[in-house]
Amino acid sequence: MRRILTFLLLIFSAQLIIAQNEKLDSLSRLISKTSSDTERIKLILKKVYLFSNINLDSSINLALRTLQENKRIGYYRGEVDLRIRLVYNYSYKGNQKAAKEQLDYLRSYVKVANDSSDFGLVFASYGIFYGMQSKYDSSICFYEKAIRIYEKSRSVRQLGSSYANIAIGFQQQSNFPMALFYYQKALEVSEELNDVLQQAYTNLNIGNVNVTTGDSVRAEKAFLTAITQAKKLKLNIVELYAYTNLSAMYMDGKKWQKSYDFAIKASDLAHLTGDQGIESASLAKAASAMAKLNQPEKALVIADRAIEVADSSAQPYNIWQSYGSKGFVLLTQKRWKDAILFYEKAMSALKDADAYTLDYGAMQSELSECYEKTRQYTKALVSYKKYAMIADSVRRKDNIQKTTELTMNYEFDKKEQAARAEQKAKDSVTQAKQLALITGLVLSLIIIAGAIAAYRNKKKANILLHKQKIEIETQKNYLTSGINYARRIQKAVFPSGKTLSDNFPEHFILFKPLDVVSGDFYWYKQHKNEVFIAAADCTGHGVPGAFMSILGITFLNELINETKSSNPNEVLDRLRENVIKALHQSDGKNNVKDGMELALCRINLETRILQFSGAFRPLFLLRDNNIQHIKGDNIPIGVYEGDDAPFTHNEIQLLRNDIVYIFTDGYVDQIGGPERKTFKTNRLKELLLDISGLSMCEQRSILDEKIKEWQGGLDQIDDILVVGIKILD
Repeated sequence: MRRILTFLLLIFSAQLIIAQNEKLDSLSRLISKTSSDTERIKLILKKVYLFSNINLDSSINLALRTLQENKRIGYYRGEVDLRIRLVYNYSYKGNQKAAKEQLDYLRSYVKVANDSSDFGLVFASYGIFYGMQSKYDSSICFYEKAIRIYEKSRSVRQLGSSYANIAIGFQQQSNFPMALFYYQKALEVSEELNDVLQQAYTNLNIGNVNVTTGDSVRAEKAFLTAITQAKKLKLNIVELYAYTNLSAMYMDGKKWQKSYDFAIKASDLAHLTGDQGIESASLAKAASAMAKLNQPEKALVIADRAIEVADSSAQPYNIWQSYGSKGFVLLTQKRWKDAILFYEKAMSALKDADAYTLDYGAMQSELSECYEKTRQYTKALVSYKKYAMIADSVRRKDNIQKTTELTMNYEFDKKEQAARAEQKAKDSVTQAKQLALITGLVLSLIIIAGAIAAYRNKKKANILLHKQKIEIETQKNYLTSGINYARRIQKAVFPSGKTLSDNFPEHFILFKPLDVVSGDFYWYKQHKNEVFIAAADCTGHGVPGAFMSILGITFLNELINETKSSNPNEVLDRLRENVIKALHQSDGKNNVKDGMELALCRINLETRILQFSGAFRPLFLLRDNNIQHIKGDNIPIGVYEGDDAPFTHNEIQLLRNDIVYIFTDGYVDQIGGPERKTFKTNRLKELLLDISGLSMCEQRSILDEKIKEWQGGLDQIDDILVVGIKILD
């Protein structure tokens, strides 16, 4: 999926133009004939755009030469458009430094008001710049600014591109409702402009989102529409990805024939375009579908072709997939020994199994079955353990949902009981009416009529109860789906590990949510030569706490991006103000004590000075086998009696081998041990001193083991979060 989305980002931004070589020749002739300097710059700019889709280096060199020529005549429009094109081209090449230089120049150069379409172009360029670096929060922020300007100025074409690109950012963050919202807006604009090219790409992306959310009906419609539009314009890449995604969707839905049909279409088109990766993957899928359709001979021929193409491509994943597909075909024929050879070849090709966990686990299960059938029981056990480990990981995630689902079940059980009671009352009324009727009948018919009536009533009651049960289960599934979406959204807003890993190779994060989603959150962000790190505990846990955590992360990102002075105490002051306003706690009518406790650090990467402020949360500094306990203020992030009290600023010069710990109260408040008491802060200090000589990875493992040991058979009572960072130089 990432490959598709990155490609689309390029397409939407570059506005792919068909028949480029012919247009280049035509432009060159026009440029040589024109006598107007500004017209010449305009024509060269079109040539720069065309080169963007053929050769980025040629486009960049032509733009740089034209900038020198443009300085002579002082053509403002040419300066802006050429530099924006350079931003895009440098971003696609991965030269972020050069792209940022062009952006910074543009921001100071643009002469018109902040709400003009020129500033929209600059903000959209920032969106591309950050999007190409997978910094989607920043990318979305700038696209939102661009969209506001474009909507005001009715710059329709630019608006459509910005809608499409911001949708990609939301899709990458797994915020699928927002992604679909903006894709739909992009589609409406492209239809208004009769831009079939952008319609095709937008429908392809809409299909991808609907597949991810499980809406196969809408996904199918979007993919088929994209295929029709792609054929009109001979956009092979759109047609190819639509075929591939349809085949995968039908395979998951066990529609083997449809999966096979689209897999073959994808492989044929991939062969035509020279994409061996997609060709081999599609052939492997077609072989598996044929095996499911009980056509083994045809399946083997296709699998052999998949292997031939995969070997030629030398791509490990394709080799793994193609050899695995032939193993599966042989397994369905009960040719266990032959299947083992291909499964083993597949496993040897794929070293990094983590990237393909589910498929890898399924293949290990199939290989285990083959080993068992050939009485290779030791190997069968090894493969089955690998499969079981992956399956157990999936089950553990499912089990985490049970706590939240129990709460929902209580409400659903009440509804079902009420429905039964209502039905019982209706049954009583019906039976009374029947009794009055029966008394007027002949005595000999009473028993027969009563039996018939009772049977009919029971049948009606069962049908009604069944309908009510389906409705209740539908509502329950809807809520469960909503919770899972909340988990995806929360996971999306949590930071990736790159910032910490790049700057602090020795660190750990122990994060153990109580429910599917968590009220605790960790957050870190690099701003210039400083890294901000936070551990927070929001009011409640589960879904309510998760929404508070998303609010906290969003506010922290905004404050660091926008605040000139970023001392932790000032950030906490501003964060408290934002939370109070967001929760309407300042109007005196809704002063519920919602909010969060939070420890916030700022570490200067050059001076190694640590600044710390805490809202009910402390910081531990381990140095020379001693722990310095720096307390936070007894002030929450939220409303309380002394709203105006500022947070305290603490500053420490870090030294080599210092270890900094911040944490929420879940670890120390966990009940357990022989006397069923809380773990307590002093016991955590002793544990940290005992394990201080170990690597941070080992420390995390021991902290996890110790709290499980302390907990024993008791339930976890709160979200648990501990963050540790070791200073190496």
